[in-house]
Order: sequence, then C-alpha cells, then structure tokens
Amino acid sequence: MQSNLIKLYNGEKFWITTKETLIQLPYFQSLFDNINANEIFIDLNSQDFDNILEYLRGAEYYQEIYLLDRDFDPNDLKIVEINIGNQIFKTTMKTICKAMYFNAFFIRWNGRDKTDFIDRSPDNFKRILSYLRNPKYILPHNLNHDLNFYCIDIPKYLQSIEKKESENIDQNNLVSLTITDDICTLGCSSTEVSGNVAIGFLALSENISGSANVAVGYNALQLNTGGNNNTAIGTSAGNSLETGTNNIIIGNSAGVDVSTRSGCIIIDSAQRITTVDDNNQIFLATGGGNFLRTDLSVGGAPDAATAGLSITINGINYTIPLV
Repeated sequence: MQSNLIKLYNGEKFWITTKETLIQLPYFQSLFDNINANEIFIDLNSQDFDNILEYLRGAEYYQEIYLLDRDFDPNDLKIVEINIGNQIFKTTMKTICKAMYFNAFFIRWNGRDKTDFIDRSPDNFKRILSYLRNPKYILPHNLNHDLNFYCIDIPKYLQSIEKKESENIDQNNLVSLTITDDICTLGCSSTEVSGNVAIGFLALSENISGSANVAVGYNALQLNTGGNNNTAIGTSAGNSLETGTNNIIIGNSAGVDVSTRSGCIIIDSAQRITTVDDNNQIFLATGGGNFLRTDLSVGGAPDAATAGLSITINGINYTIPLV
C-alpha cells in the first residue's frame, strides 16, 4: 500500500494521496499512462488543489475542477525556478511564459531552467503567479505596475479602476470600490456613471452611463445600459437591464434580461421575465416558475363599468372593480 502513495507539490506546499484517488480525473490517468513517478509537480495554486483533492476524496463539487479537466501535457513537467527579490518560485515553463517578459527570457536563453535575480516584490509576484495559474483569480488593484513590468495584459476591471484613480472624481459619487487581496472587486468595469452604489462581486460590472442605481449582490445590475434610479438586490438581479428606470428588483435572477421597463416591482422571479415595455407592473414569482402580474395603475377615466385592478395569474386575467 505504501508504494502506491503519491506526493504532489507546487513549490510552496506538498500533498500525499494515492494513485487510485488521483486517476478519477482523466488528467492524472493520462499522466500515469505516460510516466511512472511517485513525486509529481502540480502547477496550481495551493487553495485550488486543496479543494480539488478534497473533491476527489468525496467532498462536494469544486467549480475549479476545470483546471485539470484535460489530458496530461508533457510540458506540465518542465519545471522552472523564478528568482524574485531573492525568493524562489517554482512553476512550469508553460505557465510562466504566459507573461511575455519570461517568454522572451527563456527564448533568448534557450535550455535554461531558472532566471537571474529579478529585483521586484515577491509578495506581488505571488499574486501574479496565482493569476497565471488560474485566470479567475481576482488581482488587487495595486499590481498594474508589476503587470506592465512582466508584460501581462491588465484585466478590464483593473483598467477601469486605474482610469478612475487617475481622474479627479467627485467625492459625492461612489462609482467603484475595491477590497484588496483575494476577496472581491466591487462596482468594477463601470464607465461614465455617477451616483451609483455597488456592493458585491461584479455588481454594476460593465454598467454604462447609468446613474443613481443601487446594486447589491453578485452580478447585480451587470450589463446595465443607461438605466437610472433602479434598485437591484440578489444574485443576477437586474442583469442586462437596459434603459429601465425607477424599478425595484429583488431576488435571484429577478428581472434578468428585462429591457425598457419602468416603474415596476419584480420580486424573486423563478423564471426570467423578458417582456419589454411593460410599465407600472408588479411581478411576484412562485417557486414553480409561474408568476403573478399586477397593474399598478388603471388608465382612462374612472368608469364603474370598466375601471378595475387587472391581475394576471398563471395566464388567467382577473379584474377587480374599483370601489
């Protein structure tokens, strides 16, 4: 049994597991088809592989499993050492050459497996290496100079923050906020906006020319174009809302793909409401995907025979006469 143990390491941490556990992933099955080794370098962030290994050992599904959802590539074993500020980082040629600085270095010095001393911040490079290993890793906003030094394209959310920091922004406007390190970015990628409050990962992301909106929650009011005075609370609430005004949208996926609607209240839409140009309505979703729609106003002169509160429940229209 002991001979079946496998040691994996990434330069800062090592793991002990068994071949039977690893070969549940096609990546490791193809790896062991090509090599016979009891010690393997794995070029992933420690937290990512912690979670992947826990998944293989029977824990709940881990979304970053896609990082190893591929066949083994022999280039995965070409290990190089990067000397940043006299701290040695181990990674693979395949990963580090995503940065053009290192790509040019190893092309010039073909055959080398380590760099010369590079006088930059090791702490900053550790975060950048995490980003090269997993592009979903959220970088803090103070790394733009290092990204430029290593010739790495700056992500859009950092470009937006850099632009805003270089401008004289009215202190009365809360356009974007950032929590540093590994947590999240708030209100990122918004342009030409004013008076907005964004709280949550990618809240108000790619928001263009919208003003006086409040977005709370993951992807709240994402891709909002020209919408004003809207309040969106919940995962994907108000996502893709275009030119709508004075709406209140509450609940997961509530008001997704809504366009040009104004003066509406949409609460917990279990199914996506996509009808456009409906104004002054209440939408109350049920768990089964049906929704109740209620007019907030009655048009025309008050006529006892026709005036009433129109309610549509599961496709059946009801009119409640006004008293």
